[in-house]
Amino acid sequence: MKYSVVEIVRASKMLCAGFFYRIKFTAKLPDQNDDDALTFRARIYDGITRLKVKSIRVVNAPATSPITGAPAVSPDCC
Repeated sequence: MKYSVVEIVRASKMLCAGFFYRIKFTAKLPDQNDDDALTFRARIYDGITRLKVKSIRVVNAPATSPITGAPAVSPDCC
C-alpha cells in the first residue's frame, strides 16, 4: 500500500551521535479523502554513517483500516 502524507502533526529531533527524529503525521491511501487519513508515529535515526527508520506505528487505527492489527515496523537497533 502506498500512503501519501497529508499533514506533519509534530516533529522533534535529538542529538545522539547524529540525530534522532520523532515525527507524528497523517497519511492516506490515494483513493481516500483527507478526513480518512490515519495518524502515524515514526522514529528515525540519522547517524554519522547511516540513516535508519527505527519504527513506524499507526496511532488509534479504526477497525476498518486495512492495516489494523499489523505489527509496528521495528528494524534492528542502531
